[in-house]
Amino acid sequence: MGFFLDTAYRSLKKHGEELCGDQVAMERIGDRLIIVMSDGLGSGVKANILATLTSRIAVTMLKEGAILEETVDTIARTLPVCSVRNLAYSTFTVIEAFEDGRVHTVEFDNPAYILTRKTESGIPEKTMSTIAGKSIWESDFIMDDGDCLSVVSDGVLYASQGMILNQGWGWEDVRDFLKDSARAEKSASGIALQLSVFCNVLYDLKPGDDATVLTLAVRKNEGLTIFTGPPLRAEDDRRLADAFLNASGKVAVSGGTTAAILARETGREIEAEISDMDELVPPTSRLEGADIVTEGALTLARTADLLEEFLSPTDDDIFLKLRKRNGAARLARMIIDSTDITIWLGSAVNLANSDTHIRSLDVMRIMEAAKSLGRNTKLVMI
Repeated sequence: MGFFLDTAYRSLKKHGEELCGDQVAMERIGDRLIIVMSDGLGSGVKANILATLTSRIAVTMLKEGAILEETVDTIARTLPVCSVRNLAYSTFTVIEAFEDGRVHTVEFDNPAYILTRKTESGIPEKTMSTIAGKSIWESDFIMDDGDCLSVVSDGVLYASQGMILNQGWGWEDVRDFLKDSARAEKSASGIALQLSVFCNVLYDLKPGDDATVLTLAVRKNEGLTIFTGPPLRAEDDRRLADAFLNASGKVAVSGGTTAAILARETGREIEAEISDMDELVPPTSRLEGADIVTEGALTLARTADLLEEFLSPTDDDIFLKLRKRNGAARLARMIIDSTDITIWLGSAVNLANSDTHIRSLDVMRIMEAAKSLGRNTKLVMI
């Protein structure tokens, strides 16, 4: 069975600019993933256009089976060279990854990629060739469960220059930060967001350059099944319980009525928890076979809020919010850290609480957030 290729990127645009001059393009073809991160010279609209052209040309040509020499030659002929600095208008890094762990990289003038492993850390051997007058570095290696490959634009290396510190923090410092992040965060999204937030802080929230981090984490598939809402027909209560008993990976139950049905059908008891009291989110419970049991409508709404904030953070304390012990934070972390998410959504109208429609909307928000994180998602209506 192949690995799950967990990918994410975060970009900061230069302060005062409308567009970011770094661009990332991705394409999945079967068990193959192609990623291109391009950095346009300078910043603003011009850099954005040229970086976009570079990333899209590379992804499209490689997807269609073009060889590297042909792809690089096309990019070189399409994009001009700055006559003043004699530099290419756009640099790039290409990652071609397969679900069996094989990885091929191509680098042109971007900072060297950073590879962190569970057992070792370092850069695999690279070979240099000249294509269309450009020095291209290539490498081939195998990634295993828990390994993480990151690419950053030079704006990350320069973070804090002239701001909080006198110098940028440099490639080695970024590597050490990513190694620590990879120990603390399981998902590519979490790793990329940590570095992006820290860069923004170093820039005093006013980035002096476009700064992008792209992360590929190779992981074993980790399933999560969420049960919420009673079935439309009472005769389906047993079906719901059977799905609960046979669920693989982690299991979450959201809603008091749902938990009561599962407890009744399985002959198990629900026990209250008092260690996660929170003024905004109702407390959780325990049920044998479930990793977490939460209240329904309020918790799901807060979970959706946290996931949306994680995807497009409005402040820098999202990690603090996600590390709280309340049910919404715990459920959001489970979703972020999983690779395959199945939600069983009951369709019955709750006569004691008119939250059925609201619950469905929040479930849809959670599903959309999970898809944006690159997770495999499945919705079962019952």
